[in-house]
Amino acid sequence: MTAPSPPLEHLHRGSAPPRQKSKNLYFSDYVQFVRAHWRIIGSVFLVCLVGGTAAQFIVPAKFKARTDIVVVATTNLSTAGKDPQDVSIDSAVQVLLSDQVLGQTARDLNYPGRSSGLLEDLSISPLINSRILQLNVSAQTPQQALSAVSVLARNFMDARQKSMNIAQEARIQAIRAQLNAVTASLDVSTASGQLQEVSFDGSNRALTQLQSDLQAELISLSVIEPAAGYIVHAGTLPTSSTRPGFVISLASSAAVGMLLGCLAAYASRFHRTHAAAHLVPRSNRRKDLRAKFTSGHP
Repeated sequence: MTAPSPPLEHLHRGSAPPRQKSKNLYFSDYVQFVRAHWRIIGSVFLVCLVGGTAAQFIVPAKFKARTDIVVVATTNLSTAGKDPQDVSIDSAVQVLLSDQVLGQTARDLNYPGRSSGLLEDLSISPLINSRILQLNVSAQTPQQALSAVSVLARNFMDARQKSMNIAQEARIQAIRAQLNAVTASLDVSTASGQLQEVSFDGSNRALTQLQSDLQAELISLSVIEPAAGYIVHAGTLPTSSTRPGFVISLASSAAVGMLLGCLAAYASRFHRTHAAAHLVPRSNRRKDLRAKFTSGHP
């Protein structure tokens, strides 16, 4: 009668005695796993890191030029207009990315890829709690980067100045029309011979005050020209090149290498355990046959 085969864990060479498996995994378990398979994990990690670095060096280096623009807030200076006719940073960025500015710049410079190529190389960084827009253009040559950021800033200032001039002219025409209507109303009251009585009337006093306010606003708009903004940092010719996303590429390669290394180590351990489980029954059968042969032939 053959003896029952021992558990698989005892027959696996180098394995620990059988024990109840714990459902909780601790940090020390992961550390022990990495230490036990450091050759596989380290090899895959180095391969991914070297591959990511080599792929990053294949990408051509680019030169970056920067220009800082202050977007000036335009406010109604008359005593009648209390609400500011202002512009937000978002609306300024929309003007910057419009075909009138971005597209015109790409056409003027015959930029590679035209508008889409310039948009890909352009980065806009609004500074917090300020009205400063930082324009950065990364190109393959220093002169191309400087020309792109300079022409882009000039076209942006011209487009915004033109828009503000049109808005101011429309405001002047509206004030003149309103002022003519108020003046006509006061002239009608004067021509009717009721000036003495009207001087104490509240509505006519309001019309007179409105007339003065409109005249003051008209004078201020006629004298003060709208300012679109100014450049606080003009672009300079870049002298050094950079590779975009180099640090991110290295970090991603390292993370992928560590993950693939752990997966390869786990697959290797699973393969060894699975192979050992198939070898154990064969060893048991050989021992059983040997025991039968020994018992049958003393």
